[in-house]
Amino acid sequence: MSQEDQSGSAIGTEPESASSRGWVETLSAVLLSTLVLIFVIQGAVDFEKGEFNRSGDHHLNAQSSQKAWRAGVYPDELYYPPPGVILRVFLSQLGEPAAGLVWMFIILASLAFSLRTLLMLTHSNQNSRPWLTCALSLLVVSWYVQWDIRAINYNLVFLALLLASFRTLRARQMGWAGFWLASSITLKLYSALIFPYWLWRRHYRASFIALASLLAYFVVLPVVALGPGSAWSLTLSWLDVVRSTAQIGFVHEYVAYKTSLRWTLATLLGDWGVQSAAPAFWIARCFEWGWFGFVVFWIGRARFVPNLSVRPDRSLVDTSLLLMSALLMSPLLQPHQGAILLLPAFILVVYVLKPGLPYRGLLVVSLVTLPLALKAAPSGLGKAVMMLISIVAFSGLLMRVSGRTLKHQTALEA
Repeated sequence: MSQEDQSGSAIGTEPESASSRGWVETLSAVLLSTLVLIFVIQGAVDFEKGEFNRSGDHHLNAQSSQKAWRAGVYPDELYYPPPGVILRVFLSQLGEPAAGLVWMFIILASLAFSLRTLLMLTHSNQNSRPWLTCALSLLVVSWYVQWDIRAINYNLVFLALLLASFRTLRARQMGWAGFWLASSITLKLYSALIFPYWLWRRHYRASFIALASLLAYFVVLPVVALGPGSAWSLTLSWLDVVRSTAQIGFVHEYVAYKTSLRWTLATLLGDWGVQSAAPAFWIARCFEWGWFGFVVFWIGRARFVPNLSVRPDRSLVDTSLLLMSALLMSPLLQPHQGAILLLPAFILVVYVLKPGLPYRGLLVVSLVTLPLALKAAPSGLGKAVMMLISIVAFSGLLMRVSGRTLKHQTALEA
């Protein structure tokens, strides 16, 4: 074939390749929009009653928050920090279903912001497949995101606030980074693990602002909203509730769709004839702290492998590992909290879509098998087991593709 023919052939295939990518992106955008629309309809409408849903977690937590506001004491079913309680009380002034619809809009905006920010933080907005990346990431964690939207819960909002802190941190806007990190802690205490991580990474100004913002959220805001006496009693009541979650029998008293490691082990051992909750509790605690210690050790000791052209962002990988450790340690773990797994899932999908990298086959098999197994698992114990396996598997996969290893540098060079 002549040089002209070869040149013409290459030119002819380029529009075809661009056209195929365009079709893939279009289909991915349609899939992503359809999934979110289905989740929204499920969350907004009570089909049995033919009206707006008034039984989601937002509505139940709003009622519990109002009880805490009036009595100055946390009811048994409420575990969120006082700033979150105050937020729900003020939002409930809109009445129902308006308050629920407003929070639903905030959830959807948080999902859109999270996907857009993840594209920016992973530099995926510079390739030609951003819609595909977002659609595949959402598919991997669709069961968890579906739960969060359907329950009108707070995990996607929490994730958006946390990603906002990393976005502003990368932009060297340290004040805003600290503020957004503190804001995420007011919804979920999981991100409190990021504070010492930032100190270790020497983000001192952002950490100081985060600490100052936490003081404003947990001290100044309750005092202004409730008065000193009520604010003090409400905070002490919340601390008592938090301490109660560490009791051996808590997993049996907690009324919810439970998926925590402690509940899972207690249920499994109960089926095997072990009636006492103590063995399951201590086995779970040993594993939780052992895994957390390993993650911290890996973050502190793992070194970059030389001569790798592609590495996921270190801070995003470390943050994902810390958050997943917090999920494993939580006695309050429920399906909707798995929406936080959108962060590690996105990192893994970005890695899979880059050709020529090691471990892509392992990742593809894992990212297909884990969601399908979760979907096929029976409700209750089966779902809980698969959720816990997915958290551990995501952690291991992130460590594998991070471009870091615990092996000694000289061994790698040899």
